[in-house]
Amino acid sequence: MCLDKCIDEHLINKNAYKLRPPLAEDVERVDLHRAWLRAVAISNQCSLSTLNSVKVRGYLQAMLQQIEKLEDIGIGGFARLKRSNALQYSAEYLMRKYYSDMLSAEQIEKIDGLLKRNGIEI
Repeated sequence: MCLDKCIDEHLINKNAYKLRPPLAEDVERVDLHRAWLRAVAISNQCSLSTLNSVKVRGYLQAMLQQIEKLEDIGIGGFARLKRSNALQYSAEYLMRKYYSDMLSAEQIEKIDGLLKRNGIEI
């Protein structure tokens, strides 16, 4: 609730308010736009590369791109959110929990191992 209040009252990184409105696919299974804003509120980071990625792809495709390469799983935003004990807003967690059908077996295996090491099982 506190995160949502910060978002609604524009108390987070100003770049977050430049993010595009969600596409239909971005809110079909879970509201990825709101999850992204919560991650920004927690980490206080929203880079220009993030803005551009979401602008071009939308939230779902931007998150899928973040974890497309196995070596990228568990770094970047995941590491920042881990420090704040907020992995439920990471691309790894959201894609594994709600969009497993869009992941490869290798991605699922790596994400499951990563989450398990952090005390999360899906």
